[in-house]
Amino acid sequence: MTRIEIIEAFENTKYFNKIYWSNTLNQRAGLIPNGAPNPNRAGSYYPNHSPISLDKSLLAAYWSPFDSENVRPGFKCFSTPMPGISGILDLDTLAPDSILKIGDFKKTGYANLYVESQRELLADTTTLIISRKSASWNVVTFFPGNPIPGKKIRLQQIPKNAISVSEAKNLGFTHAKMIKASMKND
Repeated sequence: MTRIEIIEAFENTKYFNKIYWSNTLNQRAGLIPNGAPNPNRAGSYYPNHSPISLDKSLLAAYWSPFDSENVRPGFKCFSTPMPGISGILDLDTLAPDSILKIGDFKKTGYANLYVESQRELLADTTTLIISRKSASWNVVTFFPGNPIPGKKIRLQQIPKNAISVSEAKNLGFTHAKMIKASMKND
């Protein structure tokens, strides 16, 4: 895949899915969709970027292809040396009785795990994942760090709002997104 095709993937995403792209840039810049700072952010972000500077940096980056067993077939992965804060914790780093919230903030139908934390874990690289839709390539996501194993469990299969780390591991989960502790009462 050439640099021109990667840039086309960014441009196709901006053109055909403007709201997704705008929301993604805001979220990755640590902002809410209206552009205000998000004190309750969840997941990975780039603290030294605005949405505009992040967009420009992604387009200007030199992307190296790589393979990951944690990315589905048909998707393509690329990496660039652009640091950011990884908002993902390996469940093995948490006490077995630690409590994880369960949610689906992106409305995918699948459960995501969230742990309250003020940790900031620096990732030296950024991963870009793209896929082909119809006749064109589009950005699926980008984030600081490397792809992690995913576990798809329908939200309705877990009848609770919170579970312990040991329960999550028994279900097959390996990671949780970090959320700021200020979300405690949400």
